Amino acid sequence: MAYERNGVGAGMKALMDEMPDYPHADVTKYRDFALLRQAALLDVPERVKCDRRAAQLRQEGNRLYLERLYGDALERYNESICFAERDSDQLGMGFANRSAIYCEQGEFEYALANIALAKAHHYPEKLMPKLLAREQSCRAKLDAGQSKGTVPNPRMDVNVNANPKIPFVADGVGMKLYKQFGRGLIAERDFQVGDIILDEKPTLVTNALGYRYTNCANCSTGFNHSLLPCPGCVSYMYCSEECLQRDKRFVHRFECGMAEKLRNAMFCSTIIGPKLFFYGLTLFDDDLQAMMDYCHGKTAQGLGNPFEMDFRTEDQLDQFKVLHKAGVHHITILDQVRRVSAAVFYVLFTEHSPLLKRLVTTQAQRDFVLNCFLDYTRKCGALLLDSTESSTVSLVGSIVNHSCDPNAVLTIHGGHIKLAVLRPIAKGEQILASYGPTWWQPKPDYESCYKCKCVVCTKPSWSIKQGTLPPAAVQHDRLITTISCSPEANFADRLNVMQQFLNRYAAFHADVAYGEVLKLYNLMLKGMIQLDLTTGERAKVAASLK
Repeated sequence: MAYERNGVGAGMKALMDEMPDYPHADVTKYRDFALLRQAALLDVPERVKCDRRAAQLRQEGNRLYLERLYGDALERYNESICFAERDSDQLGMGFANRSAIYCEQGEFEYALANIALAKAHHYPEKLMPKLLAREQSCRAKLDAGQSKGTVPNPRMDVNVNANPKIPFVADGVGMKLYKQFGRGLIAERDFQVGDIILDEKPTLVTNALGYRYTNCANCSTGFNHSLLPCPGCVSYMYCSEECLQRDKRFVHRFECGMAEKLRNAMFCSTIIGPKLFFYGLTLFDDDLQAMMDYCHGKTAQGLGNPFEMDFRTEDQLDQFKVLHKAGVHHITILDQVRRVSAAVFYVLFTEHSPLLKRLVTTQAQRDFVLNCFLDYTRKCGALLLDSTESSTVSLVGSIVNHSCDPNAVLTIHGGHIKLAVLRPIAKGEQILASYGPTWWQPKPDYESCYKCKCVVCTKPSWSIKQGTLPPAAVQHDRLITTISCSPEANFADRLNVMQQFLNRYAAFHADVAYGEVLKLYNLMLKGMIQLDLTTGERAKVAASLK
């Protein structure tokens, strides 16, 4: 996330510009400097609920709607909904405006859900006939079979036997400690192309301040912009009441009402460190001393292994302890920024979060909070999985390491982290995905703070081949082209013919022609996973209407 003088990270940039040159200083030195300059650089005013502002934003949305810029209009309506005061008609009118766009888009389930929200939130009686006519029209369209679909085909869930203790992971996936990578996933049995071996929900996300009117602050799904506002502030939205209550319980109760200050201090995804601290503190029942005793004790040592847990018991405190013991395999060039970020967030939360101020009363506790912010910011730097929607931390998905020669594809969409096999994985192999470039789709401008240690980048004998495919593979490749271009072929047929090729000719996987199929399959697989989740969300909305 880049610095923006009038947006995310402006205060952080100004602080860094003024900071004396001590790149290797202890985090306490950065804290002291942030305390000295926080009033001038970090303490920006907060925005609050305001019906007049809500009406202005709604009118801006109406202009975008008339221009048929529906995505931009929905974002503006969402901002209006966030600004609407409790029990005002602006809230109902914002939901009604969203329903009009969904009706235009043929998303009749979403339209009906938002009509119901409008009716439940003081929609003006004098405008009700128009809303009821829209409701009747949408129901008629659905009765006539004009839904965009609520049954995914094919389903993109875990499609092999699941781990009996971790139902969202395939049986035969485990964890191993690698000298060059740290923790990683290992195949304990063979997997074939098309196997979906992970379908996990994120533990924490960091999208809220960067995508505050487009994505759920708890799970990161866009939910087609059909989001609910936080009743206490103007910057957080949720895909469901369940997500709203979960985020409020674990994190948002500490940050509600200080979003502008946090946004002003953001750098990339460093807010994830404080979020993990609040998540853990909640699971210790806000008993800061109990959390300190655990973190300073022997049981907090070692590396966390989620595969030693039984997720059926849903003991979230044990899950937090696995994240606490994630370890830091590399201290990167970003560590100075992480120390500064931890110090800045410490200053903001201890100065402006009433709940944290009430819980932290001694110097030992203050030091503990600061050091936890830094420790978790470092650990989460290695755990973060980035997508266009958000950065997420999870117990299993975050263990997947990068390779420019991946054997799996990792997707983050719709509040799900999924891992699907790209080419055959033999028992004993590490399960690897790409965080950016691959040998078959290089990205020359890609920048990373880590030095890649994969086989492509470190093994001199590894090279891309050309013309090594046998004649039968060449014929199969032509069949893929034919089926991919055929309007009569469905998605399942296209996936199937590519899966057969990639399984059958895996021995030639460094060949350019094999790489072209990998590229096409990777693209289609991601598209199918996204379509599956989008359809599932529509089905969820449809079920809520009954």
